[in-house]
Amino acid sequence: MNIVCLTPKKVNISTRDLTCCEQLVLWSLRTWVMGLVRKYDVQDDLKRAYGQYKVAEAGRELDHFLYALTFGAKCKIDVRCPLRGSLSPDELTLMNILAAYQAGQVSLANGMLNKYCADKYLMQARTHAVKFTGLILERGHMRLSANRLTKAVAPSARDENVTRLPSSLAI
Repeated sequence: MNIVCLTPKKVNISTRDLTCCEQLVLWSLRTWVMGLVRKYDVQDDLKRAYGQYKVAEAGRELDHFLYALTFGAKCKIDVRCPLRGSLSPDELTLMNILAAYQAGQVSLANGMLNKYCADKYLMQARTHAVKFTGLILERGHMRLSANRLTKAVAPSARDENVTRLPSSLAI
């Protein structure tokens, strides 16, 4: 069995095209990275934001996921300023990873995450991504839409950068 993971070069989606839940997750990713760069603790901001949905602890799980991803990063990941209206291909892929975990598409999510995260931190990243997406769905009733997000890839980019993973990597 092969799993095909697309990494688009161009994304035709803006923050206006996202649901409120997806906007919150994107804002969280961007704010977390900005906090890391500026050496500012964003835990209270994340706790307050997710607290509005009765899942304040989701911010902590997202924090752990992003720390594992940062320490295990195999490549640069393009995460933009929270005020930016467009999404980077990497941001779209991260959103799709989280949406796939939430939808129970673990093999697909693992395949996409393997591109970004070294083996040493992969299990931690997976664990916290699953906990985060489970919390926001079960207690916050916040659903991420992998199918809709996948359709945001520019048509010309769909056929570029196709990675075929052997089934042995799809744990």
